Amino acid sequence: MQRISPLNTPDWESYQTVPTVKDARNFTPEEAQRLTQLRKQNGVITKATRTSFVELQRIDRQDARKAKYRSRYLKTNARVGQQQARLNAGVGRNLHSLRPGYARMSASLESADNSAKQQIAALTQQLNQL
Repeated sequence: MQRISPLNTPDWESYQTVPTVKDARNFTPEEAQRLTQLRKQNGVITKATRTSFVELQRIDRQDARKAKYRSRYLKTNARVGQQQARLNAGVGRNLHSLRPGYARMSASLESADNSAKQQIAALTQQLNQL
């Protein structure tokens, strides 16, 4: 965006519909009539310009409100994201705290499996000796 700022200043041109008359002079009736028409036309343009600038200000204010709403949303989104990450981290810590129990169960199952295999091997050996 090209917003007005200290680093992005507007053009400092001014409005001037007619050139400046520097020398003393007389005007003809035709010139006076053309100037009257130009003044009336300039009046219409002035009203349109005023209306346009007022509308531009309103639009800028609406844009500012939209930016405010978006800013609020982004802050809320970030906070909620952090809350969710904190909850997920808590679940992760809890899951990691369960690992020793699972390791003990796994060791117990391996021990039971080895014991069962030894018993089966002993029975197989007894049967083979008969």
